Amino acid sequence: MQAQFVEAKQWWFRANVSRILVVIITTVSLLWKGQAEWIWMLSAFLTAAYVVLQWRADALQGKAEAVRRKLDFQNGLGWEISQQEKAEMLIEASRAARKSAYGPEESPYYDSQEPVSFRRAVENLRQSAWYTYHQAREMSKWAFTASTIVFVLAGVSMVVVLQSPPIQRWGPTIGQTVVTVLVFLFAMGYINLGFRYRLLSQQAEKALSRASNLLGLDAVPEIPTIQLLHEYQIACGAAPMIPDWLWNRKKDELNRLWHDHFMQ
Repeated sequence: MQAQFVEAKQWWFRANVSRILVVIITTVSLLWKGQAEWIWMLSAFLTAAYVVLQWRADALQGKAEAVRRKLDFQNGLGWEISQQEKAEMLIEASRAARKSAYGPEESPYYDSQEPVSFRRAVENLRQSAWYTYHQAREMSKWAFTASTIVFVLAGVSMVVVLQSPPIQRWGPTIGQTVVTVLVFLFAMGYINLGFRYRLLSQQAEKALSRASNLLGLDAVPEIPTIQLLHEYQIACGAAPMIPDWLWNRKKDELNRLWHDHFMQ
């Protein structure tokens, strides 16, 4: 599961690089009109490459999410993954993912010490939701900050052009560039990205609260547990992936807080 998520994020990164190169090349074509014809051809090629790369990233993310769902039910409720399903996972996984998956695991994915039961499943979900909540909230801040910086730079550039007569002759070109960048951000979903991460953090926080309520009962009920698992899995599957650089940046702090406050 982790190996396929890593691979999906690598393809997702490549897709985003392709998208950013498209807007950079488009901007250059506005400033350097002498070679505009071949530059536009390069933009078209990168746009097609982005579609393929994003399709591959989505496919790998879907496979990783499917494995995670099976893992949640096996680890928490004891619903064994069949040998046929395991064989299909291996057949569908890339050689790099298989090689990584057979390597040593850094640590257990879940920390619950409960035996296989509905209580263990809810404890696992609470742990996953807690980590997801904090990482998604942090990513929403990064996305909103980046969008704000772009809008501020766009506004400042237009004001400078309007108030500086020596560079007003560049006004149309700068205006086209600003509009191109803003349209790119909206069309490619970057402006919406902050809202998607914030929605994920809100859904994870809600799942965390419901899991804590279930764990406060003497006996964890079956139907609410399975319903909560399905709802949380759907929310994670529909959300954008959280980059590994954020996890590497926050993991020590998150692990310490988790063990200090939940593993006593």
